[in-house]
Amino acid sequence: SKYIIDPGSPAACSGDHYCPVNANPPWMNGPRNMWTGLGRSVNTYWVPMEELVGAQNAVNAAKQLGIQFRAPSDAALASRANGWGAFTLGVSATTPLDMANAYATLAADGRYCEPLPVVEIRDFGGQSLDVANPRCHQAVSPNVAHAAIDVMRCPVGDQSAFGACDGATAANVRDVVGKPVAGKTGTTDANQTAALIVTTRQLAVAGLVADPDWAFTSQLVRDLGGRDPHAQVVNMAVYRTLHDAMVGKPGLGFPAPPATMAFGPKGKPQPAPSGAAPPPAKPPKKKK
Repeated sequence: SKYIIDPGSPAACSGDHYCPVNANPPWMNGPRNMWTGLGRSVNTYWVPMEELVGAQNAVNAAKQLGIQFRAPSDAALASRANGWGAFTLGVSATTPLDMANAYATLAADGRYCEPLPVVEIRDFGGQSLDVANPRCHQAVSPNVAHAAIDVMRCPVGDQSAFGACDGATAANVRDVVGKPVAGKTGTTDANQTAALIVTTRQLAVAGLVADPDWAFTSQLVRDLGGRDPHAQVVNMAVYRTLHDAMVGKPGLGFPAPPATMAFGPKGKPQPAPSGAAPPPAKPPKKKK
């Protein structure tokens, strides 16, 4: 890529250029679009995409959805974000609350509401006070929110309005929750952290497993008793929580984005590139 990093980084190539690779090349490599690039968590799709739109615009979009850069190192990178190539892969420190609310904003047609710890506050006379009223504004247009959600249905085993999903990193979430869902898994190098954020139209849940005392831990799996940080820890916590919270609530569908936003001015899918047969939709099982 055009982004410059420390030549000593394992993601560096040709000197100081940022050249990330995919975690599971046989399942991830190859021609991708928004749906399969997100569904299969393809690094080599999203870094070139970030080059096209500009890393500074990706950072600004995150800010619009309420993501804050609290760590001094992240704040410094965000202030000159045009060179922050790794941002698209989720390298900044964040909180589950920020992430859940960002996803909730997209599920709410792009309307952002500040997180509040209370539903209502009353005075001694029983009158409701305005201090606890929702503080909301339109962060992104409904069409943009619908397009993002349509793509985000792929990683969690749901299907886009256009039937374009092919591959999922957390394929069982849709079946467990039992309602239309959108979301994304997230993993840093060597399983130093693992995250899952999932939303329905009504509720969003985010989970993160990490070592707050050793951000670059190499022992997370050991500390979890040998369990997989994703499949056996954070994923289960998130989708079971969302399942229980959605009991008795209707399964509301996500609005489809305009076809012209999904496929361009012609509003139709482009022919798939010629080449080898596509890899299987599910990631191959790890050898024990």
